[in-house]
Amino acid sequence: MLPLTFADPADYDKVSGEGMLLDITNLPPKPGERLTVVARDAATGETMHEFAVDHTFNDEQIEWFKWGSALNYMKMVNASGERSGIA
Repeated sequence: MLPLTFADPADYDKVSGEGMLLDITNLPPKPGERLTVVARDAATGETMHEFAVDHTFNDEQIEWFKWGSALNYMKMVNASGERSGIA
């Protein structure tokens, strides 16, 4: 799960959740990077809306996201002998 907030609160009203697929571009995110969400019609795939969203993940949380969870990331770090940089 990637918690996001609308960069423009007015975009909230454009997302009904019914018959709509949301694609997030430029994943995985970088700290402080704004992402773009493309809302498509579920039946036709036609783009309905595009809007910017923000996240608050830091570098470590982004690694957790890429690995599917913090536990998966920690397993990889322990298996490889890498240090995560967290005290």
